[in-house]
Amino acid sequence: MLTGVLVDVSGSMKNSLQSNVTATDQQITRAESIFRTIMNITKREVNCCEEQEIFTLAFGLQDVSTCDLLSLLDYVKTLNEPTDVDGHESLIQLLANNGAPRAGEYVRKYLTKNEALFLYNFYSEDTPKLTELVERLPVVCKETPNLIHVASQARSHVESSIDRQFGSTSDTAWLMKAFFKYYVCSGFEVIAALSTPKETALQGGLKVMDIGSKLGICSDSTEVEREATREQANRAMKYARNQIRIRTIPKLREISRPVKKTLESTINLLQEVAGTSPSHNSSQTKDNLSAAELSLLVDSIEPYIYGNTPMCEALESALDMFRSATHSRKVLFLLSDGEATDGDPVPFAQQLRENGVLVFICLLTSENIPHPKALYYEPDPQWTEAQRAMFELSSTVENTHSAMSVLLEQNWKLAAAGKSRLFVQVNHPTMLDEFSNLVRRITESNDALLNIFGRVSLDMYINISNSSFEPKLQQGGTCYANAVTTVLHLAMRRIEGREGGTPDFEVVRGQLINEYGTKGANTEGVLNKWTREYRLQYRKVDEPEARQAINARRPVVTRFSLYKEQWDAFNRFYRNTPQGIFEINDLGIHSSLTNKDGHAVVLIKCDPESLTFMNSWGTSFADKGFFKVRNQSVLDLKFYDVYWTLNDLKSSEIAAYQSKTREIGERIARNLPQSVQTLPYECPKCHQCSPAVEFIGHLWEATCPKCNENFKPTSLGLILNSYTH
Repeated sequence: MLTGVLVDVSGSMKNSLQSNVTATDQQITRAESIFRTIMNITKREVNCCEEQEIFTLAFGLQDVSTCDLLSLLDYVKTLNEPTDVDGHESLIQLLANNGAPRAGEYVRKYLTKNEALFLYNFYSEDTPKLTELVERLPVVCKETPNLIHVASQARSHVESSIDRQFGSTSDTAWLMKAFFKYYVCSGFEVIAALSTPKETALQGGLKVMDIGSKLGICSDSTEVEREATREQANRAMKYARNQIRIRTIPKLREISRPVKKTLESTINLLQEVAGTSPSHNSSQTKDNLSAAELSLLVDSIEPYIYGNTPMCEALESALDMFRSATHSRKVLFLLSDGEATDGDPVPFAQQLRENGVLVFICLLTSENIPHPKALYYEPDPQWTEAQRAMFELSSTVENTHSAMSVLLEQNWKLAAAGKSRLFVQVNHPTMLDEFSNLVRRITESNDALLNIFGRVSLDMYINISNSSFEPKLQQGGTCYANAVTTVLHLAMRRIEGREGGTPDFEVVRGQLINEYGTKGANTEGVLNKWTREYRLQYRKVDEPEARQAINARRPVVTRFSLYKEQWDAFNRFYRNTPQGIFEINDLGIHSSLTNKDGHAVVLIKCDPESLTFMNSWGTSFADKGFFKVRNQSVLDLKFYDVYWTLNDLKSSEIAAYQSKTREIGERIARNLPQSVQTLPYECPKCHQCSPAVEFIGHLWEATCPKCNENFKPTSLGLILNSYTH
C-alpha cells in the first residue's frame, strides 16, 4: 500500500489548533499537528504480505511551492547533528573573543543551550554579522574590568558622603544608600541584588512602585534591560534562521518532489529529529510525541515554512506518484486550514478516484464547530467555498464498513445517508487523532484480513448471525406480528447469553397473533407492550434517526398506509421492476372515498438514494422479499427504533459476552495459518514483541505474555482478540 500525506505549512498554520479549551488541554499549533498526524498514520502494524510505503509532501513554503517533508527533516538533521559541544560555553567564548567579555550571564539567562549552539555555529562563520551582534548587546556585556573598578570606587565615594551628611546609622542614610545601590550600581552589575532581608524588601517595594521613574531619576532598569535583551536574542535568532533559509534554497529545489519511504524509517526519522530515538534516550521508542517534542520538530523546519497555499501543485505531485505506483491500494491524507491560492483543487477529485486513491481530508480551524465529530455525505449549505472544495476532494465510504465502528465507539456521528465522506473539520487535537487513526483502521490490512480481524462493536458482532435472517410469509393480516417479531427477535439475539435464552421467531410471533389476532393490530401498541416484556425499549423516530439506527446495526420497524388504488400501483411497480426504487409519482391517483389499509415492514438498509425494507409477503415479492423506496415522504413512513442499553442487561449476560469473545478469539487463532499465528505483535507496555497467538485476553483488554501487563488491543494488532465479521 502507498500512503501519501499532503500537509499545509502556509502562514496561517502558525495559529493554535484549539478553541474553547480547558486549562488541562494540551495546546498545540496547527503546524505541530502535522507531525502528530504523520505519527498516527505511520503507526500502522506492518502487513508482511504487502509492501507499505509513505510519502509526505509539504506545500506552502517561503521559497519553493512544495518539498518532500521527510527529505527536509533529513537535511535539517544533518545541520544539527548531535555534538558534545556545550552551546552556552561556545557562544560565550566566541563573544568574549570579539568584544563582549561579560556576556556569559546573559547568554545563560536568555538562550537555551540549543539556541546558543545554533547561534555559535552561524555567527562563527559570519564575522561581519558577529560584529553587528556584539555592537547591539547591552553595555554591561562589553564592560572592562577597569570600568567595573571605577564603578566600585564611585559607589564607595557616594556612600561615604551620605554617611558624613546624615550619619552612618541613620535610617535616612540607609535608605539613600539602598536606593543608590538598587538603581545605579545594579546597572553595572557591581551588586547583583540587595543582600540583607531589609534591603531585599525595599528592592521589591521600589520595583512595584517604580519610585525611580516617578522621581524622574530612572526607571526600573532591570526590567527594561531584560525585555531588550530577550528581544535582541530573538532578532539574532531570526536573522540567523533567515540567512540559513536563503542558503538552503538550492537544496529545497532539489527535494521539491515527494519521495517514498518505509513506515519504519519515517517513524525513526521523526523521533530522531525530535530527540526521542533510542540513540538519544533509551532502547525503547515512544508511540507519541509530547508537545515539547512536536514544537522541536516545527522549530527545525520553521525557517523554511509559512508561505502561501499552493494546494493544486501539491495535488498534482501526489497524483503523479499514484499514477506511477504499482501498489494494490493507495491512500491520500490532506491536512490544511484554508483554501488553495493556486487554483481550484476540486477537479483533482475525479482524477484521484480514477487512479483508485482513497482520499481523507482534514480541515483545521480555530472556530467553533456546530456539530463536531460528525461525518457528512452532503455539504452543509452554510459552508464556505473553501470548505466545499475540501469536502468534494474526499472519498465516500459505506457506513457498514467495519472500520467505521471505531468512530461510532468514540461517539462520532455518521451520515444518515448510509454513506459518509471522509472529510472532517477539526478544532481539537483529540478529534484530529481519532480521524487520522481512521486511516489506519480502514487501510491497515487488505480486505480479506480486514474481514477476519476487523475490530467491531458488540452490535456488529451479533449482527453476523442476524444477516442470515430471511423474509417470512405472513398469514392474513399479521404483518404487524412479522415486523415486530423480526425486530424483537434480532434485538434479543444481539444479547449474548441472554438469561432465559432467545425465544424462537415462531414462538414470539405466535404470542403476538394469539393476543391480537389475524386481522391486523396497532403496531405501536404492540411494541409498547412487548418491548417491555422482553427487557427492550423502543421510540418513534424520523428518517434521519432511523438511518442512524441502521448505521448502528439496528433494524427498524416501519409502517405505512395506502388507498386501494395506491396498493394496486405499489404491487404493479414491484412486479414490473423488482429492484426498482419506488417514487411518489408511482402511487398514481387515488379515490378519497375508500379507506386506507396499513402495513408493517422492517427497514434493514439505507443508502443516499433509497431505503431498503424487508417485507412479509415471502421471497417471491419484489427483490426476493425486499423492496426499495426513495425516502420517507413517498409512503409517509413511520419508524420505530427497538434497542437495549447496558442498564437493560443482567450481570450474567455481560459476563457471557466477555466469555464469548474470548472463545471466538481462541477458535479463530486455532484455525488461522501458522504463519499468521506467529506474526509478531509489540506490547505497548513493555515494547517487546511476541507471537500474536501468545497474547491472552478479549476484545477490550489483552495480557502480554512477557510483562503480564493488561492493555487495550489495537484494531488489527491482536489476532486472538478479533473475530470474523
